[in-house]
Amino acid sequence: MGSAGNQPLVPPRREGNDSAIHTDMIVDMSEDSRIEVDGEVIQRDGTFRFEDGFEQ
Repeated sequence: MGSAGNQPLVPPRREGNDSAIHTDMIVDMSEDSRIEVDGEVIQRDGTFRFEDGFEQ
């Protein structure tokens, strides 16, 4: 399950979100940020690895 800081997003003893609608809220991924999938960085500071300007 995901978390926001140190707080769990799903209350204890719940298995997940029962909502039919799921929304991820991302505020700002333009500075000092990264997205990793299976330990591999796929986005850094707002730029995906397939875009010009992505620094390895």
